[in-house]
Amino acid sequence: MKRFAAIVLVINALIAGRIIAKPVNDTVARNNNHDRLISDLRAATGNQVRVISKNRTGVISMIGDDSRNGIAPNRLGSGTTIAERRGRGFLRQFGELLGVKDAEQDLKLEHSKRTNDGRDIVRFQQARHGIPVMGGEIIVQMNPSGRIIACHAKVLPEQPVDNIPAITDEQAKTIALEAVAKRYKADLAELTATPPELWIYDPSIWDSSVHSRQQLVWRMEIK
Repeated sequence: MKRFAAIVLVINALIAGRIIAKPVNDTVARNNNHDRLISDLRAATGNQVRVISKNRTGVISMIGDDSRNGIAPNRLGSGTTIAERRGRGFLRQFGELLGVKDAEQDLKLEHSKRTNDGRDIVRFQQARHGIPVMGGEIIVQMNPSGRIIACHAKVLPEQPVDNIPAITDEQAKTIALEAVAKRYKADLAELTATPPELWIYDPSIWDSSVHSRQQLVWRMEIK
């Protein structure tokens, strides 16, 4: 039973609700504001900023300061620790380049730690209207002086979101339990499910060659 439970834990159960966004053109226009933000980064790093973009979407997935002196945000964001406030402040200032519209509302603190050499690493979970995005995260790294030296992002671009599921959590649980029992030839009466949670799912967040198709899903673990 333990082996079976571990396999299902990795797979999880995804029960799709309604599609929350129609396919759109993934090309991200480099507007004047983006150019201004890039110029601000160059000025802050002595022209030693390094950015990496996704080839298909054009969204920046990494910002790095090769000078290692770090970038100080123009103001702090919200948070319970100074590291979170610095990281969120940086994303309030430059998050648009990474596909983040509102760093205060669309990012939830997931984890924060300090390394042995004094660096702070803060990880944020992407969310839309309070609903977490599967695979969506931003990691901000700071030097011992608290200045940002690197930011890695994997986020879904902003699109209209319908946060009303097509089925209830109990309906989703029933569908998931029956599907897992059939797939693994298990006794339905012996299976249990964790409380279903609403998530936003889009396979393009892991593979940019896949066309974006965002969906509202119920996520749970069956064992």
